[in-house]
Amino acid sequence: MATVTTVQLYELLSEKIGKPVAQTLTTYIDEQIKDEFRGNKDTIVSELTAKIESAKSSLMSAIIVLFLPMYLTIAIFLINYLKH
Repeated sequence: MATVTTVQLYELLSEKIGKPVAQTLTTYIDEQIKDEFRGNKDTIVSELTAKIESAKSSLMSAIIVLFLPMYLTIAIFLINYLKH
């Protein structure tokens, strides 16, 4: 797939449809591409943020599930130790 720069597009169009119209058209195309890129970037950032938040939540749940019994056991031992 061949790529065409904005300058090349402008030069090609300016010969066919005139400089003012070519400039307007290339500016419009640039803005459309930038808007689409921004939209895609925002979507990707939102998806990654959601995945990170989900991973944090899962990690916290795993930590609680793994360490809560240990903390409870230590607390019970301490209470029994302090009673005697």
